[in-house]
Amino acid sequence: MDGPKTATANWQTQYYLTVNSAHGTTGGADWYDAGTNAQATVTPLTVAGTAGTQYVFTNWSDDASGTTSPSNNISMDGPKTATANWQTQYYLTMTTNFGNSTPSAGDHWTPTGADWYDAGAYANVSTAANVSTAQYADCGWHCWCWWNCWWNCWWNCWSPVCLQCTYFFAGWTTADMGEIGNQYALSTTVLMDKAKTVTANYVSLIPATGGKSIGFWTNKNGQALLTLGDATFLNTLAPYATFTPYRGEPSGSTPFNTTNLTSFKKQVRDYLLNANAVNMTYMLAAQLLATELSVQHSFLSGTQRVWVDDGDRIFEPWEARTINEIMSEAIAKWSSGTRAQQEYVKNLLDKINNNQLCFIVDP
Repeated sequence: MDGPKTATANWQTQYYLTVNSAHGTTGGADWYDAGTNAQATVTPLTVAGTAGTQYVFTNWSDDASGTTSPSNNISMDGPKTATANWQTQYYLTMTTNFGNSTPSAGDHWTPTGADWYDAGAYANVSTAANVSTAQYADCGWHCWCWWNCWWNCWWNCWSPVCLQCTYFFAGWTTADMGEIGNQYALSTTVLMDKAKTVTANYVSLIPATGGKSIGFWTNKNGQALLTLGDATFLNTLAPYATFTPYRGEPSGSTPFNTTNLTSFKKQVRDYLLNANAVNMTYMLAAQLLATELSVQHSFLSGTQRVWVDDGDRIFEPWEARTINEIMSEAIAKWSSGTRAQQEYVKNLLDKINNNQLCFIVDP
C-alpha cells in the first residue's frame, strides 16, 4: 500500500435456460451471459413407448422455437424456458385371415394402410375384392380385371382365365368395430385412438359340384336312381302332398305313387318336363323337386353353404345360405309368395341344380 487504493468488483449478469421435455434426453439447460444466444436440444426425435406407441418430436414452445433439434437461437435477455412438444402416434397393423400381411412383390391380396398415425387421426385402409390363393402371376392381369375375374368366379367359380380366383372379401374386423367406418367397404377409415390390428377377412369359395338339373332327373340316368323312398319323402313336402292343377301339369302327377316305382318315375318325368315359367309356382316346385332329389341321393349336402351375392362382389354374412334354407324358403314362397319372390328363389335353385353358385369352404 504505497498510497490510497480503490478495489472495484465487476459482475456478469447471467440468466438460466430451463429445458423441459416429456420424452427423450434434453440438453442446453444452463446459465448464460446476458445478451448471448443459447439453444435447447432433445434426442432422439422419435421415442418408443409401449407396444405400438411412439412419440414424435414436433416443435419447441414457450421461449424457444423451431421444429428440430437444436432449437433456433434463444436470446438470453432474461430467464428462459424451452419446452419440447411431442405427438403421440399409434401403429396400425394390417393382416388378413390368410395370416400376417407383410407386403411382397405380387402380393395383391395385402391390405394397405399399415403405418404410424397421429393419435385421434383416421387411417385409410383398403384391400382387394377378390384374390388368388397361390399362383396369382399365372393368371396375368386378367385375374385382377373386374369383368374377367369376378364374372367367371361368380358364374362358376372357376375358369381357364382365372383358375386361382377363389377368395372374396368378407369385411374388416378389429377389437372395437365401432372404430371402422364401413365394415364391408373395400376402402374405409379406422380411428387411431390406440395401437390396433385390422384384419381384412376373405371367404374361400370353390366351384359348386353335385347339382343335378331337371334334365338329369328326366333322363335315364336320373330315372334309374329313383326309389319309392323318394316318393314317400316328397309327399311330405307341401308342393307335392296334394294335386295342384298347374297349367300344363299332367292330371294326377302328385301326390307321388309310393307303391309302384314305374308309375312314380313317370310322374317325376312328366311333372318336370311340363313345368314352365308361365306358371311360376309350378316352375318353382319343379326346380325344388330336382334339388330335393339331389340332396336325397347325396349329390348335394343340405348343410352346404352357398354364396348368394347381392352384386357388389363383397361377401357379407347374410349372403351365406345353406341349401336347406333355400329349399325351405322355396316351399314358403310356393305357398304364399308373389311371382317375383317365387322367381327369385326359383333362380337360386336353378343355379344350385346347374352348379352355378359358389360353395363356401367352412373352416
